[in-house]
Amino acid sequence: MAQHYRIALLGATGSIGAQTLDIIRRMPERFTLVAAVAQSRWKELAEVAKEFGVRRVVIGDAKYEKRLRRALIKTDVEVLVGSEAIEYVTSTEDPRDRTVMELLPKEYAHQDLKPVGRLDKATEGLLLFTNDGDFANALMHPRHEVKKTYDTWVTGYVPGAEVKLSRPIELDGYLIRPPKVTLIRAEGRKAKFRITIHEGRNRQVRRMCDAVGMHVTRLRRIREGNLHLGDLPKGKWRYLTPSEVEGLK
Repeated sequence: MAQHYRIALLGATGSIGAQTLDIIRRMPERFTLVAAVAQSRWKELAEVAKEFGVRRVVIGDAKYEKRLRRALIKTDVEVLVGSEAIEYVTSTEDPRDRTVMELLPKEYAHQDLKPVGRLDKATEGLLLFTNDGDFANALMHPRHEVKKTYDTWVTGYVPGAEVKLSRPIELDGYLIRPPKVTLIRAEGRKAKFRITIHEGRNRQVRRMCDAVGMHVTRLRRIREGNLHLGDLPKGKWRYLTPSEVEGLK
């Protein structure tokens, strides 16, 4: 899986090494540019993002969000604010990153809870935890085929892209089943889809979009099987109801 990098903008562009800038120019989709000090950095964020083609920027202070968005209004750059940019890895432990286990109450730290499946670091939304290993394995087995639905924001949209996106393609030597794709809205080259997949291959939705010439700027899992994310706030949790557990078996 391609690595994604976060570059902190501490001063002007001269604070970023020439070699790093050259890599950003060649692979802008792999970088998120972060303003460590918000007050005087929103202009530099805009300038660097436009000059080097960076796809995502983070501003530390919401007061400067509108100015930054206006500066980037005719670009495909995604703008995030402070806490929206906190990313967790789907793992029980990691020496370099914060893990999703930190989102659970401390009293559950010793109950052997583990995430079922995974969300990549740049994806948000519904994630199931359990301490029942057999239940987790059954749920993740390809034969079980639990459908997953994602709200998907993209750039690079052209009319009719939803038709191409609905066709089966080959991933990892496997022909995926046709996904269900609904176009929610389109504004120029930007669009939002609701996509339901059957398999859950590594970065499947992102790779599907890449294959038809679109770049995913935000991805949010809203449904897994009979479970709906609903209005559960980001970083919060709840118990499953007995009927929800039964519906997953």
